[in-house]
Amino acid sequence: MTANENHRIVPGPARSRHAFTLVEVMVVIAIIGVLAGILLVALGSAKEAARRSRTQSILQGFASACDAFALEHDRYPGVIPDAALADQADLTSTNNALLHLMGGYRVMTDIDAATDPANAVKQAYDDYEGDEFTFEHGNRTWSLKIDRNRLGEGPVINGRPYAPYYAPGESELVMHQDAGPFGPARTPILPDLVDAWGQPVIYLRRSRSTGPLVHDEENNPPRPQFECTGIEPYVTSDSLGDMQTSQSGFSRLSTEDDERDAWLTLLLVHAAMYDCAPVDPADRWHGTSRGAYALLSTGPDGIYLSTRDGPRGADGAPVPTDYWAEACPDDLKQFDDVIILGGG
Repeated sequence: MTANENHRIVPGPARSRHAFTLVEVMVVIAIIGVLAGILLVALGSAKEAARRSRTQSILQGFASACDAFALEHDRYPGVIPDAALADQADLTSTNNALLHLMGGYRVMTDIDAATDPANAVKQAYDDYEGDEFTFEHGNRTWSLKIDRNRLGEGPVINGRPYAPYYAPGESELVMHQDAGPFGPARTPILPDLVDAWGQPVIYLRRSRSTGPLVHDEENNPPRPQFECTGIEPYVTSDSLGDMQTSQSGFSRLSTEDDERDAWLTLLLVHAAMYDCAPVDPADRWHGTSRGAYALLSTGPDGIYLSTRDGPRGADGAPVPTDYWAEACPDDLKQFDDVIILGGG
């Protein structure tokens, strides 16, 4: 026997290889799919939560600027009286406040215009370059020039220059160059404060401390505490903001009747000072305001107080539009909008 024969390797029994069956592969794929779905939902929820938190921060920053302005000037920002905005659809209540907080404008009343040419206000207005607006209300007229390139230089109030009260982040202040928040680009182009979803924020301020909250009894006295004419371009837009959402017919604020006034009243009123079932229907428009101003963001659906969410009926569907006649302030908590009220 040779040495090679002594060391011959005898093969052992063959080992069988185990492969995944088709059923096992399908089960694994299904599990991965379920986990991926759960993860996507969680990521989506986290993203929306982050946007809501960011929006609350944006609104709080704007509110702080309004409070600082009021502390120094004993009124909340708005270059032009809110009641006068009704006849000039290009300027919203939010634009009106942003200009007062940031500067980039000059304003002159009819009284200034009628005085001696050497009047300082008139002279400053005449020397200022910008897009010009004219506002009329009652027997008064306001002339306003806006230079968007000077936005942020600080306002001039009663002839005195002030440092800007508000310095928003780059993503918070949008100059709509190509498509404005109301569809086609506006001329002149005006700044809009936008939330984390890219939708314009509504600003409402209290003009007086007596009278109904928002209902003016068809322009008869007493005038309402909150003049809401400046929100018209936002709540009637057919392509609002980055989300290009239509408000007409979908926002409870897009109507021009008592429904809008009712929901605005619910937005502004102090819940403890409001009667949800008044004996006299006229009492529905009265109550004590929760603050001197309100800020409203559309939330993730891109619609102000949408008819598709908010209070729901027994079958889970949104309640009819005429529900406003029996709604209460607590019903606002059922909308996905972000709301901040402030001021004394």
